Order: sequence, then C-alpha cells, then structure tokens
Amino acid sequence: MKIAKKLLCVALCALTFLMLGCSPARPIDSTDKELTAVGTVGEFEVLYEEFRFAVLIYRDMLIEQYGEDILSSPEYPEMVREHVYDNITSNYAILTMCREVGIEADDPVLLEAVQKSIAETVESLGGRGKYKKYLKENYMTDHFLRFNTCIDMMQRELFYVYSDDLGLIETDDAEISDIILEEFARTQHIYVSKNNGKSAEENRQSIAEAYQRLLDGEDFMTLVGKYGEDTEMTENGIYFPEGYMNAEYEKAAFSLSEGEYSGIVEDTNGYYIIKRLKPETAYIFANFYTLKQTYQEYKFLSMIDDIGKTLEFVPNDYLDSIDILDIK
Repeated sequence: MKIAKKLLCVALCALTFLMLGCSPARPIDSTDKELTAVGTVGEFEVLYEEFRFAVLIYRDMLIEQYGEDILSSPEYPEMVREHVYDNITSNYAILTMCREVGIEADDPVLLEAVQKSIAETVESLGGRGKYKKYLKENYMTDHFLRFNTCIDMMQRELFYVYSDDLGLIETDDAEISDIILEEFARTQHIYVSKNNGKSAEENRQSIAEAYQRLLDGEDFMTLVGKYGEDTEMTENGIYFPEGYMNAEYEKAAFSLSEGEYSGIVEDTNGYYIIKRLKPETAYIFANFYTLKQTYQEYKFLSMIDDIGKTLEFVPNDYLDSIDILDIK
C-alpha cells in the first residue's frame, strides 16, 4: 500500500506540473549545490539551501546587533555554527512528529495546497520576476520556500490531530480557564530596545532614568508611555504561561509577587522593568478565546521543542569543508 501510495503521488505530481505548463508559479530549479546534503537530522537529510538560509539570517541578526565588525571576529564562525546546529532541528521535529501520526509530506492534497500557496505568493508580489527577487533578498530558493510552506501546513494539521484526535492538548474551556487563572502571569513592562538606532549608553541611561523615577514614586504606566518602546503595552498588560516568554523576562516575572516590579532586566534584544499584576477574571472572560489560543499554541510548541531537544544535526564531510565566511 505504501509503494502504491508513493507511485500515485508521483503520478499526481507529474500531472500537476504538466497542467501548470508556463504558469508563473511553476517550480524554479535549484542548483546542484543548493540541493547537496550537508548533514542529517535523524532520518532526514538537510540540504545546503536550508543551511545557507539559516547562516545568512543569523549573520544579519548579528550585524544588526553588533555591527559589521562581528564578521571579522575570530569567534564569528563558531558562533554561527553553534547557533545553526542547535536551531536547524525544528523543521525535523515537526516531520518526526507528523510521521508518527501518519501525516506525510508527499500527500497529494498537501502538495496541491503548497502549489496554491506559492501561486498566491507569486501573484501578491506582482509576478514571477518579483518573486525571484523576493527569494534572492530573503536567501531562499523556490524549493526551500515550498519545503517551509509544506512544514507549516503539516504543523497546523498536526495541531488538530494532537488536540482533537489524541487529546494531548487541552480543549475543555473550564479546564483551560482554571489554568489561565492559576498558572499564567500577568505583567506590564517598560521596554527599551537595543536596536532603536541609539547608542548602547543612551539606551542604558534611558532605562536607568525610568527606573529611578519609578523608585521616586511615579506611576508605572505613565513611565511606560514616556520611556517604553512596546506600543502594544496597555493597562491590561499581557498574560502568559511559564515557558512562553524569553528566559530572562520569565525568570523575573515569575519571581515577583503581585504588585511588585523588577529591577532592570536585560536580554539580547533590550532592557525591561517588569511589573506583575493580579489576573482579572473579567478580562480573562472577555478575552478567553485569545488566551485559550495562547495556551494551546504554547503547549503545542513546547511539545515540538521537547522533540527537537532529542534530535541532533550531524554535519557531513562536505559541510565540514565549507568556510562559514564563504557562504553568501
């Protein structure tokens, strides 16, 4: 049956591409290099095009944070390899979980949905030429974008299997309401970004000034309005479960009693002063389905993360021969 299914899938794919003819959304061939395997995650091969994408995206993040000089730092190649090796497993955690419940990437319905999504992307960008430009600007190939689109669709289907079919993610409203009240933190924060165009000294001075004025008795939300760069921060604050926010923010938030505020908390993106508030039953009731979605997504992503931690990217000899600085 599996062989028959694969043969049917191949036939349907061939028919689909024949029907596409000269469609602007027809697949764009990757080069041999882009399709060369650079390692494995479990039983899955990782291609150069995916590794290149991960390297260049992280490179841009480092440049934004530290400037172009980071590229000449002797630590740069190892920083990139460590980050990419640790994070390239996420797609394969989803593939591993999908395979366990019978969701396969070669499903004809899924392939048709991927093709439709790519066609919509090409159209929204204004045609095939602009689509190619978009791919180049974002360090992607058409093949890799289709792979990622497929993974996204498989992840959505996996969520429904885990929640509706297997009951691994809570769906009962009363149960989730109790979880929100008992396990979520509610916080407000004053946030100063490290990437706002100002110098590091100016940003440190800004958050220090806000903290001193808070110690002097000024209203927290007044200071949010004066110093904060999170434009979505309101009197209602944010509600989140443990494991949802970044580690530094969470550690500070869950260590506070209701009504207390933290000192200056720093992470890779910026500086925070965090205030923990008592959850409001009326707000939870009015916004229940948004908060329910937050909880379910967190629970699901935590499960993916747990599987990802059991997986390891194993580079092959070809990747070991590549200089990170040569990846463009």
